[in-house]
Amino acid sequence: ILDLKDGNHGANHPKVAEFTEAGLPFITAAQVREDGSIDYDGAYKVSGKVLSRLRVGFSHPDDVIYTHKGSVGRVAIANRDCILTPQTTYYRTNRNFIASAYLAKFLRSRVFRDQVDSVKGQTTRDFVAISAQYEFFINLPPLAEQHRIVAKVDELMALCDRLKSDLTESRTRQDRLATTLIDSALKAA
Repeated sequence: ILDLKDGNHGANHPKVAEFTEAGLPFITAAQVREDGSIDYDGAYKVSGKVLSRLRVGFSHPDDVIYTHKGSVGRVAIANRDCILTPQTTYYRTNRNFIASAYLAKFLRSRVFRDQVDSVKGQTTRDFVAISAQYEFFINLPPLAEQHRIVAKVDELMALCDRLKSDLTESRTRQDRLATTLIDSALKAA
């Protein structure tokens, strides 16, 4: 891991009135979706003087984004530059050793979630301190094996999606058949 940071806290954190129409997307936990995408268009934007006072949390393409406050545990891979809030962390990897796609899958794993659950605190919302994240371990096979793992997980997830779709289609057919049988029985009566 080359760098691991969350967003600006305290006085450097932009106020609502300071957001602009255009600029660098300001990514909160809400913009990191369950499906692994990031809603850059729906994010507040920062630019100019406000942007210049920000010191940390500058995420770049291929950084793995992890939500650690409020909605703990959402994971996405950035595909453009953005700035993070204190609700989100970026994990910047050395691509010669860690594939971002592998790290994203690992951060979603039970092994990682167990680590998170062991330190997760709660005030008004769940959170995992950045200092705790520095201490988490990551199972790290060789790079070629990481790529094989990602490909296999993607293949299995696609299979699960197809099975889920087939099951939904089958249930729909069963419902239609039941409705037809009931209608036929009522007409015959």
